[in-house]
Formats: sequence, structure tokens, C-alpha cells
Amino acid sequence: MYINKVLAVHYPEFKTGSLYFGEYLKRFIKDQTVLDAGCGAGGLISEFKTLAKTLIGVDSDSEALSNNHIVDQKILGDLENLPQQENSIDIVSCEFVLEHLRSPERVFAEFARVLKPGGRLIFLTPNHYNPIMIMSRITPLTIHHLFRKYFLKRTEKPYKTYYAANSYNTIIKLGAEVGLVVGEIKRAGNPEYLCFSKLTVLPSVLLEKIINRSSLDFLKMYLVGYLVKS
Repeated sequence: MYINKVLAVHYPEFKTGSLYFGEYLKRFIKDQTVLDAGCGAGGLISEFKTLAKTLIGVDSDSEALSNNHIVDQKILGDLENLPQQENSIDIVSCEFVLEHLRSPERVFAEFARVLKPGGRLIFLTPNHYNPIMIMSRITPLTIHHLFRKYFLKRTEKPYKTYYAANSYNTIIKLGAEVGLVVGEIKRAGNPEYLCFSKLTVLPSVLLEKIINRSSLDFLKMYLVGYLVKS
């Protein structure tokens, strides 16, 4: 991709949120039971499936779940009411799920309940302070669908977002209330959303670099990290 060439020249140290997320999965999954919360039809965790002893997928979308050929066990259900026993899960993986939670405090409580002591919740989610995410919150779902289909050329369907768990401090607070303490939380950028053509690639990459090296880093697009059950 052209943007990768520009990044290599002008911002070689850049890391995407997905890269950080993958690094956490690789670091912490050690022949354990992993719950992929909101698994959909699959995701980045597919690259690390062989590291897990058992990979359980939970999703409320039956169609997406039926198309998931990655997980060992499929559960059609709500993250607010997980069927797993207490202290039975080593890792909960949450890739672009937190933004869709209507009642994140209930979901975090369920994550804390099923995680073993020392277990980790690893997440990647949009940062609601990012300007593009602010625009996303005030845009109707039908516009999201058209944007993804005709502009981003993505065929997966969009889901309703609430952004009730999408700030650095909110994640810390939600975790602390149920005994999940911060291991690490990073902010990560994504210049691709402003790359409408080759002419906008370099400016968007340079803008990302400026944001990273200034007090404006709270505007980065993603939050990625992990919480640990105390």
C-alpha cells in the first residue's frame, strides 16, 4: 500500500492499534483458555489461535458467529450474561467491542467474574476524544453503512455504537470497580482515515506524527491495553 511506503520514510516508528493488540495477545496467551468476547466472524486473534489451549467465541450475532471458523467453541449470547463459571477464563480478548456496549459496567463485571485471579482483559477500542470518533457518534447508522460500503470498500455490517467505555479514565474506572487493575493502556493512531487520495497521504501521516510528539496525543484514534484481575 502507498501509505505504508510513506510511513516507512516519514514515520518508521509508527505502530497501529492492531499491532499493539497483537503483541499483547502473543505475550500473554500461553496454552490457556481464551474467551473472544464479541468474536464476530473472526479477527486478529486468528493469528494467535495456536497459542491457546481452548478458544471460546461469544457473540450476539448468529450470522457472524456461524461464519466464524476460528474458535473451538461458539456461544450465541450476551456479554452481560456469560455462561462461563467463575474463575474459569485466563484471557478475555476484546477487539473493537467496548464501543458497542450499552451497559459496560455489567460487561466488565462479567469479565471480572469469569477471569481467573491474574487473568487479563486485553482490548482494542476507539478513543472517543478522537475527532473522527466524535463525528462518528453523531452520524446515523445508515450513513456508517454507506460510508463503509462505498468509501472504505468494506462489506462487514456496522453495529450500533454507544462509546460508553471509550476513554482512558473510563476504562480505568470501570475496571477498578470490579477488581480489574491496569496493566498497561496505550494510545495509538491511524492516518488511513484521512487518506482520501494519494495527495492526502503525506499530510495525514505528518499530522499523526505531530500528534504523537505533542500534548495532543490524547486525540489518537485508539486505546489498546490490558487489565489484570487482582
